[in-house]
This record gives sequence, structure tokens and C-alpha cells, in this order.
Amino acid sequence: VVSGGVLRKITISNLIKGFISGGGLVATGGFTLTVPATMIAAGRNVTNTFTRTQTIDLASAENGFVIKTPSGMSSSLLPLLVQYNSVDRISFETSSTENQILLRKFDNGANGGPNLTIGRNENASTPAAGYVSLRRANDVAAYIWPDSSNILRIHTLVPTNANDTAGTVVGTQTSWHEYKRDIVENTKYKQALKRIVDTPIYDFMYIDDSMLDDEDKARTYTGFVGYKKRDWFLTNKGKNQVPCLDTITIFGTLSMAVKQLAAENDKKDAEIAKLNDKVGKLETDYVALLARVEALDAAAAGG
Repeated sequence: VVSGGVLRKITISNLIKGFISGGGLVATGGFTLTVPATMIAAGRNVTNTFTRTQTIDLASAENGFVIKTPSGMSSSLLPLLVQYNSVDRISFETSSTENQILLRKFDNGANGGPNLTIGRNENASTPAAGYVSLRRANDVAAYIWPDSSNILRIHTLVPTNANDTAGTVVGTQTSWHEYKRDIVENTKYKQALKRIVDTPIYDFMYIDDSMLDDEDKARTYTGFVGYKKRDWFLTNKGKNQVPCLDTITIFGTLSMAVKQLAAENDKKDAEIAKLNDKVGKLETDYVALLARVEALDAAAAGG
């Protein structure tokens, strides 16, 4: 430690391993370091504590602040940690198996929890939403953003003012043919009707249900309940997957069942029409026969 007012010979090696407090001049042989009276100089390879704003003013196109972690870095060690009142709040974690930015839990009373805020393009003429960019396994980018109607969308292009409503609404499935393969028309309408008739319908409540009724109580639903992964109305049935309702197949099966009912109804209508024709013919024959009987009766009476 070298304090102001102290004359002492110091080497470069010792200088960068310690700190200097107070004012004065330090001559190292190659240069002279002027230390203001209010300054404590930071050194390399030692722990330093800064109590004032530090600014990195780059003179050229280069990285401003680089944190290098050694090979074998433990995931429990943090290259960057932000604390509030000595409590860990935000951490940047990197190791051989981890790349993570963690907004840590904290007690915030009745207020909200940790959050991530992304701004927008605030151009007056062509404003655009902020977005999250994710990479698929094939390294194709996917962008997620809220459009001007507050609908969450996903697309492979960056959202701009011109394509604010591009892409697909998150949570929906497109029916556009360009996103499908092996398209074959299914005309097994009778089988679809039997499938619907044979599937039990249940009343049930969800164990964890945040969608309440008009009295703010957990509501009762009516619909399909899957007990086996092979149930036809389920999807996402692979290993380590939780099955969910296959609304596309359900809608298609119901539509096919309606077609079968319509076909059966048309067939019955045709049969009824044939019966009506037969009844009409019988009525005509009956009227003709009755007229003939009356004519015979009249002839017999006149004879």
C-alpha cells in the first residue's frame, strides 16, 4: 500500500498488485503516475471495489468489456452477479454446460415478480414491436412479438411496421397446404361417425384451473378425457411428452361424422321420395279402380 506523502521505491509488479490512496506522484522508471487525493487506483489480479460510475470510452471498434471464464468453470460460479442489499438478484452464468441469464426470485410483497422488458422501434412514421429471437435446432431464426392488436405472433422474419401481422398466431395451427405434406382426402365418413358415437363424453374439472365461471369459481367442463395414449383424440403422445387434445383431428372427425349423417339423411329422403311415389301411384290406381266399380254399379243398376 502506498499512501500520499510517502516516498518509496516501487516496482511495476508490486504496483499492479496493490492500490494507491491519497495524492502524489509515483515514478516507475518508464512513466510517472499522478494520483489525485480523492482517488484509489485499482490493480490487476486483486479484488477491487468500485463505489462510483465507471465508463469505458472506446477509441476504436473493439469490445468494451470482456469476461473470460476458464475451461472447467463450475456452473455454481458466476462471471457476472448483480446484488441488491447484498442479496443476489441477477446473474450471468456460463460453463461447459450452461449459458444462462437468471433473474432470481425475491420477496416483492404484493407487487410483481422478476421481469424482462423489451422496448420498441419508436420511429414516428414506421414504429415496430420489440421481439424475442430464438434459434430452432436447424439454426433458422424464429421471432416472437405482440402485433398491434395485442396478439402474440411467431415468424421467420423480423417484425417491422410493414409486416406487423405476418407469421402465425402463437397457439394456433395453420391449415395452409404449403405447411403440410402427404395430403390425402379422407372419405371414411361412416368410420368417423362410429368413432364419435363410441367415444365417452365426460363432465370434469381441472386440478389447476385459472379460468373461472361468472361467480369466480372453478368451472365444470364437458368433453373428452384421455386415459390411454393411443386415444384417437390425443396428440403429443411421444416418450416424455404430456398428451394434449388434438383439436384438428377432432374437428375433422366431427366434420366427417356430419357428412355421414348428411349422406344417411339424403338416402332416407330418397327412400321416402320413392315411397311417396308408390303411395301416389296407389292412390291413382285406387281412384281409377273406384271409378270403374262405380261405373259397373251404374251399369248393373240400369240393366
